[in-house]
Amino acid sequence: ILRDIEMELGSNLHLINPDRRFIHAGPLTKQSSKGDLDLYRFYLFNDLLIYVSGNPGSLNVHRVLHLSLCKILDLRDGFIRNVKNAFRIVSPQKPILLIASTAQEKHEWFQLIQSAIQEQVELRARWINANFDKLQEDHETARISKYLGRDAPKKKHERERVQNGKTIVDSKLLNPDVKYEMDALDRDPPCKLCQKPFKRFTRKAKCPWCFDIVCKECLKRKTQLPSDNVLNKKSRSMKVCDGCFGAINYFIAEMNNTDAEFSATETVTNSNLTHNSMPSLPPYTAVHHSQQPSQASALMQYMNNNAHVKK
Repeated sequence: ILRDIEMELGSNLHLINPDRRFIHAGPLTKQSSKGDLDLYRFYLFNDLLIYVSGNPGSLNVHRVLHLSLCKILDLRDGFIRNVKNAFRIVSPQKPILLIASTAQEKHEWFQLIQSAIQEQVELRARWINANFDKLQEDHETARISKYLGRDAPKKKHERERVQNGKTIVDSKLLNPDVKYEMDALDRDPPCKLCQKPFKRFTRKAKCPWCFDIVCKECLKRKTQLPSDNVLNKKSRSMKVCDGCFGAINYFIAEMNNTDAEFSATETVTNSNLTHNSMPSLPPYTAVHHSQQPSQASALMQYMNNNAHVKK
């Protein structure tokens, strides 16, 4: 399935990964920063949410969101004027507001995404504990980001399948699925954030916080660095990758007892949203907004607080 989706997307993303599995796909409407409603096709994996536009054969990938950096918020009908079946994905890579066509469709997507987020947060905690000897010199926010670029050991059946394929000298006799998998396992890892392969003209950059190699597009934003688990007034500001940007700002928000709200270029902490709980980074508890803003200002207030640039 991963191979089919990868080919469907024009091989613009490297999705084949031993730790990745496909969950669900389908159309959802996304509200832009200008208030426009655009229909996209979404692909949900156990660790990623990807949305694309276009027609089969010419699909354009708009964004890849890592679920371990996301939280999902439920919006009650009417919270934004004339909008029903909506929910938000808060992500340092890009916050988005999504609208399903029916309440049942919203419930299905919401539950699937929420479960995947919770699973990733739990898997990340286990991975950090299992690799703590290697990570103990890193700040806890850097560990969060390093999880995204971890090496995924190949499963035994995958290794055996590839090894059996390599024994077939004549490529005409080799199953196309096995050949594609062999090539995928031999290729270099993509950018850990956008999943795009590093090509000849792709500019690489090393994040100064987690020290992982990412593409230039995923290392653009500046944030204040935490030091010794505290954020002091003299902390340095530095450009970091989107993974570190999210982890650091979740960390800062948690220390300040606020909620991290992300735009395309900056972070806003918002203490007005009420969470049912505040678990480990990042929070993933659904939020039901209970107050109704005025009809004239509802949409403008929301978009001003969550402005982002559409790609």
